[in-house]
Amino acid sequence: MSCLLLLLLLPIATSKPCEYFEDRYTCQNNSLSCPGDQKCTFIEHCPAVVSLMERHELSAHRLRQAVCGYERTRMKICCSVDSHSERPIYTNQDVYPTQSSSSSSQCGKSLVRNNIDSLGSYPFVARIGFTNTLTSEIKYSCSGVIVNERTVLTTATCALAKSDRYKLCSVLIGEYNTESDPDCNKLFCGHNTSSHDISYVIKHPGYDAASFSSNVALLRLKKAINFTATAQPICFIPEDRYVSLESTCTIVGWGKLSGQKAQPPTQQSLQLKLVPKQQCSDYSSQGLSVELCAKGNCEPCSGYSGSPLLYRYADSYFLVGILSYGSSCDSSTIFPSAFINVQRYTRWILENS
Repeated sequence: MSCLLLLLLLPIATSKPCEYFEDRYTCQNNSLSCPGDQKCTFIEHCPAVVSLMERHELSAHRLRQAVCGYERTRMKICCSVDSHSERPIYTNQDVYPTQSSSSSSQCGKSLVRNNIDSLGSYPFVARIGFTNTLTSEIKYSCSGVIVNERTVLTTATCALAKSDRYKLCSVLIGEYNTESDPDCNKLFCGHNTSSHDISYVIKHPGYDAASFSSNVALLRLKKAINFTATAQPICFIPEDRYVSLESTCTIVGWGKLSGQKAQPPTQQSLQLKLVPKQQCSDYSSQGLSVELCAKGNCEPCSGYSGSPLLYRYADSYFLVGILSYGSSCDSSTIFPSAFINVQRYTRWILENS
């Protein structure tokens, strides 16, 4: 990482007089010596700095230069207002699973123990089906993620999508290869896929179709999902934890990636890095909602709407986001992808599941 980037993330605190009062240092104007676009805060509330420290890319010298005060014995540093968070960052030291509302004793578990993506690697992902009202053919144009036995989470744009010929009808569970059923590899064969009719849709009350804000919906199923090696509920991130910027996450779904001429029949995964929302400014400048921004060496294109963005810690997968919109991949210029920040909606999701 260049010295320039470190300077942008950690501007040197300017000298202002501070006084010791009631076990803490206080400084003028409550800005604690930081430049106007910075805020004096604890290290754990600054995602950009936490990310640098986790990658061992922050020198002690630069950290000392960013110090703007102390509260008792806790150091405070100057942090970009855009990066500042009022709650602690979700770090590798304090991650722990949060159960979904499922009655299952575990969540976020992949029963496949290898480092190669294959059948059963991501059993949390579901396909959203739309039936042709003339031919009864079902097209799976979106994805979702399993919350519990009767609930699948996806985007409101997927859940409310309709046309003259197609309407939302069902959820397909346990899929890996769209050309075979059951799916098999060298080690085992999975269960047959199961199709679940949708009983009703719950869209988030704040959803706005024009801006994609609160682009979240729940699909309630008529019959319960039978959890197997290829069908499992996902874990949710605790309210007081965060996945920090620059963390590597994985999007999983069925669709075409940038650079692919045709959509493959198998489930695909792609590593994406969480980046500052400014990198999605091409969207926000058009009035579109950007809650999370992520990019990789290539990008998800058609067919990935509603696909989950996952973060792995130890043996569990946690749901970070669901794909709201992104690049069409029709041009040579590929833009980052915009995701819904699922953590903002976890309470609503679980209360309505």
